[in-house]
Amino acid sequence: MTRSQLILDVINKKNTSYLPSQCTFSSRSKKIEVAGYLGLTEDEVDVYLGNHIKFTAILDDIIQVDKLDPHRMKAARDAGRYLDVPGEDGMIYDLWGMKYNVNDGGYFNYCHPLQNCDEDDSLLDDYHAPDITDMDTLFSIAEEDLKQYGSDFLVELSGYNGIWEKAGFPAFFNCLCSKTLFNVFPESTYEHLSPSSRTDQDRSGRYGYLSE
Repeated sequence: MTRSQLILDVINKKNTSYLPSQCTFSSRSKKIEVAGYLGLTEDEVDVYLGNHIKFTAILDDIIQVDKLDPHRMKAARDAGRYLDVPGEDGMIYDLWGMKYNVNDGGYFNYCHPLQNCDEDDSLLDDYHAPDITDMDTLFSIAEEDLKQYGSDFLVELSGYNGIWEKAGFPAFFNCLCSKTLFNVFPESTYEHLSPSSRTDQDRSGRYGYLSE
């Protein structure tokens, strides 16, 4: 039985010979460092640790998942999904308006374009989600990973995958509280980004990815 099938059996509550495990590193640089200590390649570390999942991402989320991988970042840049910030070394924007530092060791962004949209309606009125109609390009790296690892590992899409939190809306819990208790969260929020979310999620399911 492959690692992928084992995880799917557990999700579907089928009897299995053992429960799958996963040791995920907080950053790829640490995984590479451990691989060096063990005398293994990066892929061999996953086998050594008994991992069952390989994480991948659409191009818009590569910066959060694997910004130290030159091949993946080049694919995202070549597709025009990231723009350099003039005068700020290492700082880039994605097309959703989120700002990142490619030189730091974390995954977090430095700018949320819609962070205060629950207080200032104009932020939402003037915002437009990026074009994601070229799904073949957006999923190009993910499909590479699915072909390379999908016969054994469960290939999981990590990141935002086009959902509305991508642009820095209030935390989901706060959103629900505001909507339930005060009915103050703007309805147009969902109209702006829900189509993008559905498109990415539909593609994810059709192509056999597990999406976070």
